[in-house]
Amino acid sequence: MSIDDALCALEARADVISVSNHGGRVLDSGPGVADVLPGIVQEVRENNNTRRVVITADGGLRTGFDVIKMLALGADYVLLGRPLAREAVSNGVEGVKRVLEYIQTDIRVAMLMTSCNTLQDIKETILIRDIELHT
Repeated sequence: MSIDDALCALEARADVISVSNHGGRVLDSGPGVADVLPGIVQEVRENNNTRRVVITADGGLRTGFDVIKMLALGADYVLLGRPLAREAVSNGVEGVKRVLEYIQTDIRVAMLMTSCNTLQDIKETILIRDIELHT
């Protein structure tokens, strides 16, 4: 959840850097993954020219729209745990299949709504940041 930790992971020659606040349950007043991910991605990419390091994001993600946001903010992969675990416990394989279908549909809808035809088209420019509200 910090640039310093990500740079230490680079120095240690990590192949994967996971940006995670564990669903926001470690410190409820801590930043969200979306808040820190862009800075971490930028620093890792700028400070690592010799090899490709994979950056994953997770924590509090529930929908395909959340997946698209994390990809747009620079994650290479997005991890979803709780929605799948909940369904696995309560409804087994069929529940997990339903969640994965739901997420897949959400991703397709989000891509259509943002004019992204491929995963490579998903860029930060599809996100709306600081909006000025005019009354």
